[in-house]
Amino acid sequence: MQPVFSPQLDNALGRALRCACLLALLTASACASQTTGDLGNLRFWYLADDKIADFNKAIAVGARIDLHVATATTPEQLVTVLAATSDKPEALKIVEFKGDVVTLEGTGDGPATIDVKGKKANAQEVPDKVHMRAAKVQKTALRHTCTADPEGLYLVNQDIYVPFDLKHANNEPAIGYGYRPFTNEPAGVLTLDTASKDQQFLHFTTAAAKGVATLKSTVDATTASVKLVDIDDVDGAALGGTYFVAVGLLEVPVLVRPTIGGKPVCQAKTEVKATTTTPDTCSVKVLGSTAVGASAATADTYGLVKVKGLKAGKCTLAVEFSKAKGGAGVKAELSVDVGPPVKPAGS
Repeated sequence: MQPVFSPQLDNALGRALRCACLLALLTASACASQTTGDLGNLRFWYLADDKIADFNKAIAVGARIDLHVATATTPEQLVTVLAATSDKPEALKIVEFKGDVVTLEGTGDGPATIDVKGKKANAQEVPDKVHMRAAKVQKTALRHTCTADPEGLYLVNQDIYVPFDLKHANNEPAIGYGYRPFTNEPAGVLTLDTASKDQQFLHFTTAAAKGVATLKSTVDATTASVKLVDIDDVDGAALGGTYFVAVGLLEVPVLVRPTIGGKPVCQAKTEVKATTTTPDTCSVKVLGSTAVGASAATADTYGLVKVKGLKAGKCTLAVEFSKAKGGAGVKAELSVDVGPPVKPAGS
């Protein structure tokens, strides 16, 4: 099945979701795995995107985790870490501690107890300890955000994101940032952002010239290809999934991707024009543009078009990737179903 979500939904919606998640994190740790220390004095948490309820996931050997510390009281209070030690640095070592964060690195298979001493705002010192573990990664996965094919198409001169997964032998997710067991050849096609702490995506900048890079796992036989194309190669357009828009409700984000020979181009940031030929049925707005309805709505964006349902029927989007074909543009008509709001079962 073709993935619908990508970090650019494919960047704009993804960014909004991450912001909402971080807001929730500040209030209820909705995006964090957390636990209370053995002594009941401190709460420990780290950012998580897999098995959030399970704090004791194994950190990948070679990866790091930023362990945040606060009081276990309600409301919680910030603490400044004064000291942090590991009883098994051969499994988990302390890289540094600063402010309310202790940075750990997985160094070998096994558990470790992390002792922390923090200072509250009133200068009271509070000790606590937490149990964590590390394990070597045994399985990896690579994929693209717009296709299930092993080769994905991407534009030259852009920042792109390639999803990856790391797992232990029992299929438990391996956590931590900075450990990327993948080679990238030939050199010069993709430049990796080695400073990124992202645990879901490899961040690359694509070269200025077309080419193909192969990503290979150093752990198993996983491989994927990134083929760089030019906007001049674009010859069509396609929706990024199947969409339904309810009459009278909020605008629905509809992802429109450029295509080459019927294959989608992932995360393409380029100028998009979108109108509707069915203004009685829907209104259309390209993200970043204020024009709506049958007016031209143009923005240099990732192809995210917001559609509002006005009455039941087919909403026809007239889309143009205006920089394609040397500026001549490529046009396509795509349709989205508009209907009455779906009533919840039993209502």
